[in-house]
Amino acid sequence: MECNSCGATIDRRDAFCAKCGTLTERGQPIGQKIGSVVGALTTESGKLLRWIIDYVSDEAHRKQVIAGGATIALLLVVLTDNPLTDGISSLLAGEGNSPELTDDGLPDFASYEDVFVGDEEEFIVMGAANVRDFPTSQGTTVTHTFAGGETIFAREVKAFDPTSRWFKLTSGGYVWGGNLEGLAQIAHEAGYSFPLHL
Repeated sequence: MECNSCGATIDRRDAFCAKCGTLTERGQPIGQKIGSVVGALTTESGKLLRWIIDYVSDEAHRKQVIAGGATIALLLVVLTDNPLTDGISSLLAGEGNSPELTDDGLPDFASYEDVFVGDEEEFIVMGAANVRDFPTSQGTTVTHTFAGGETIFAREVKAFDPTSRWFKLTSGGYVWGGNLEGLAQIAHEAGYSFPLHL
């Protein structure tokens, strides 16, 4: 190794040059060493940033950068849970099978058929809950009412209002999802393992 000041040959373990006395890299105070490292990193980061800017601004590479960015954006949309993928999923699931409305915007009960969007689950009725003859509160009849605390089995169906959740009881009739708490979710939050029977 050579001294940066006088060019004399020095051992890499020496703290200073024996000929001129200049401190070697090993002999520099820690603060100066850190400054050298930070300076080198800043220089290299600047070179990398300049290279990226040059690469992106080059006409030949711009298409590759755009295609790569679009691919990353698409993967983020597809692989994450977000309103856009939820909307696409509902379209692919067949929104055309949703319950129909009349020209007046009212539920068309005459053409209604159940379209299930989930498996049968066990629920606890939270408070008073009306059981209706169709999955909407608009223009339907209450067939009976739960007082609360009962355990029921139901499957989610597509409702007339796509923003609300309705469940068809195994015993018949429909209950609004806001009145139900999934037994599996309650058990999970309480830290129980399955199967859980009440």
